[in-house]
Amino acid sequence: MMFAINCLVVFVLMFTCDVIWALYFRFVNNKKALPASICGVLLYLFGSAVTIKWVENSIYLIPAVLGAFFGTYITVTVMKRSGS
Repeated sequence: MMFAINCLVVFVLMFTCDVIWALYFRFVNNKKALPASICGVLLYLFGSAVTIKWVENSIYLIPAVLGAFFGTYITVTVMKRSGS
């Protein structure tokens, strides 16, 4: 049970990281320093948590990779639909 919870946590963290990456680049492009800086902090925080998990057990790379893929894919799709 704990393994499944850890996989879900890693997936959600990486999904969130990729959403934040997309926002980060958008904020930097629009020269919005404070939101970009907050995104940078969150990226390091979530990325570090995921790294700690997969150092603990390399199998967590699988949900990390899946989270990264779906985070980027969904974010770009939503931005494209909203015209952002």
